[in-house]
Amino acid sequence: MAQKIITIGIGGATCGGKSTLAKLVCQLFGDRAQKLNQDDFYFPDEYPGHVYVPEVKHINWEVESAFDNAKLIRVVKERIQSSEHKAAVVGNVSNLIQALDESRDIPLLVDGEKLSAQWQKLFERSVIPSSVLIVEGIHVLTCKELSQLCDLKFFVTLDHKTCW
Repeated sequence: MAQKIITIGIGGATCGGKSTLAKLVCQLFGDRAQKLNQDDFYFPDEYPGHVYVPEVKHINWEVESAFDNAKLIRVVKERIQSSEHKAAVVGNVSNLIQALDESRDIPLLVDGEKLSAQWQKLFERSVIPSSVLIVEGIHVLTCKELSQLCDLKFFVTLDHKTCW
């Protein structure tokens, strides 16, 4: 059965690897992948609704209200609705998750930036969509309406030491 474009939401910690993960997914699907970065939807500096932190004389860019999520939601909906491609999913998500869990010891990256051949083959055997939309950003999954538009959701966590 054909399905709509598969939408993947990647949220989580600042500097946690969301953009790197999105880049890898784009490599995996090539020209069948589209990517939206929530950072491209910050309100401008002069936006009156920003939370200002007087102690550091700076706008708090880490809060959800710093983003124009309404605009991002409109763009995601437009991309989903205007997609000419239909995604055919082979297998199911639980099989993919099990395969990922069993493949923990296989290196994900080659030379720190390219997806390893083993992981490429794993994904090719598990999910074969004709089109994917990746939406990534620190509050992609905390924004309820945006999160509900995502078929697959990944939340990246990071300990403080690694982040620092």
